[in-house]
Amino acid sequence: MVINGEQFDNWHDAQEKYGNGHGGHWGRPSGYTVQGEYFDTLEEARARYGDEVGKSIPVRKHYRMAAWMKFPYPLVVIIAYLLIGFTANEWGTGLFVFFTIPVYYMIGHTVESKKVAHFVGGLYPIAVVAWFLWMAFVLNQPHPAWVAFLTIPLVEWAVHSVSRWWRRRKKQASVIDVEAQ
Repeated sequence: MVINGEQFDNWHDAQEKYGNGHGGHWGRPSGYTVQGEYFDTLEEARARYGDEVGKSIPVRKHYRMAAWMKFPYPLVVIIAYLLIGFTANEWGTGLFVFFTIPVYYMIGHTVESKKVAHFVGGLYPIAVVAWFLWMAFVLNQPHPAWVAFLTIPLVEWAVHSVSRWWRRRKKQASVIDVEAQ
């Protein structure tokens, strides 16, 4: 198997070096266990047990979860909703705090992956739905608010186009033009 001009024995080795192709560290193991012994890197395990690690010698991968993923944010939202309901008797409008759950995880993913387009593309439909529900059920004006749903495909297209342009621009900036003499 050849990737970027580099020869690999199998796809496991290629994935070890290049990952899934999306630059972030989602799914990258934080450690390995080989024959009951823990190693930080696969190279350390191969140095101890040889090149058969991952082939005939089984490897157990350990994944570290980010701190923001471990935090029980949905539980905080439930407690906030109950507090809003019991203290202000705003059970209906208090439901809007549940819109913050996907936003919390999108912010965490954006900070880790540094991909703002995914955040904007995910946040806009949530914001449109929340705004429509506010207009329809709190202000009792659903008629002008439904038009915002028509903008979702336009915003998604714009975000995708700008993201694609940004990636191409970065790729072209990294290309070094060498002339043969």
